[in-house]
Amino acid sequence: MKKGRFFREGVHRLILALGLGLPLFLLAPDAWPAALTWVGTGADNDFNTAGNWSPAQQPTSADTCTINGTSSRQPSILTNANCGSLTLGGGGTVMTLTFAA
Repeated sequence: MKKGRFFREGVHRLILALGLGLPLFLLAPDAWPAALTWVGTGADNDFNTAGNWSPAQQPTSADTCTINGTSSRQPSILTNANCGSLTLGGGGTVMTLTFAA
């Protein structure tokens, strides 16, 4: 009889833990830092356009961003932009990063 009671309590604790923890995990997928590389394949050359980065997502302050000069489209920062770190260079290409006035 006691064995069944302890099993039920354990199952209830597991369900409670999953019920509380899983929604928090699912709500914060963008909290994980990403390593983004500029590919310039979006609809424009805006730094904040997700399609200009690989993987395709808008940079956040947690991300590592690399613009290595392999794209024919160079980025422009037209509005506020975030990036945890920004690396420019590579491939012997001269790059220009344009900021809005």
